[in-house]
Amino acid sequence: MKPSFAVYLHPDTCYTSKPRELIQFTGYSLPYWDSVRQELENLLKDYSTLPLRKAELTEYQRVHKATYLEGLAKMAAGETLEQPLKLGNGCLGLEYALPGYLFSLGGMLEAVDQMKCQ
Repeated sequence: MKPSFAVYLHPDTCYTSKPRELIQFTGYSLPYWDSVRQELENLLKDYSTLPLRKAELTEYQRVHKATYLEGLAKMAAGETLEQPLKLGNGCLGLEYALPGYLFSLGGMLEAVDQMKCQ
């Protein structure tokens, strides 16, 4: 059986809930990943692409507590949290990337589902 290869480099994985130019990111963060994603998309354009898939927020609850996800969403909405979330210095601004995370997780789930069908 010939191995197959597909990419998942959709721009949707870098969506933010606030205009990117208004977000203060730090380090190798979302803007850096998006530039890498664009380069890879160009280099791998001849490979098939997995279909775009958006995960449900509840699917993140397999690895994150609902209160943590709700806190990220509130932070992105500009709300003050009663108990601030503990985020690393490299995570500054990533609370606004939750929409893109749903597409990223969706891509991983799609890849797993595709492997099951092989």
